[in-house]
Amino acid sequence: MFTESITRLRQSLALFLFTLIYRLLFSRWTGDYDEQHSAWEGSYSGRLGPFHLDLNDCFVLDHRDATISLCLPCPCREQTAGRWGRWRWGQVRLSYAVALGEEQIRPSGWSCYLSRSPVHLVYGRLDDSSHLPF
Repeated sequence: MFTESITRLRQSLALFLFTLIYRLLFSRWTGDYDEQHSAWEGSYSGRLGPFHLDLNDCFVLDHRDATISLCLPCPCREQTAGRWGRWRWGQVRLSYAVALGEEQIRPSGWSCYLSRSPVHLVYGRLDDSSHLPF
């Protein structure tokens, strides 16, 4: 009895958060709105200040999920060849995902990860005298 009421409370809270993220994503306050569609899933994303909103709706399986993320810039160091290199800007993303439906593709809950800015590559020209074996 008690576990059933906890399950119902968790499902109603998940539905409330999903609806809130859905309405915020499709509101006029959201910027950088983007849609991507495939044969089995529709994906929507947008920004609301420092928050990043994502919504995925799977057509084939019974699954819908929404994510709200807080993206913060932070300094981080490169590590190349076992030594610490120069400082670069990275991004810390703290996010909470809500999943609805019977078939859970992506898990619900909190996640946090650090992403570093990509290394800038400089492309050069090959000399005509160099021999390539292929």
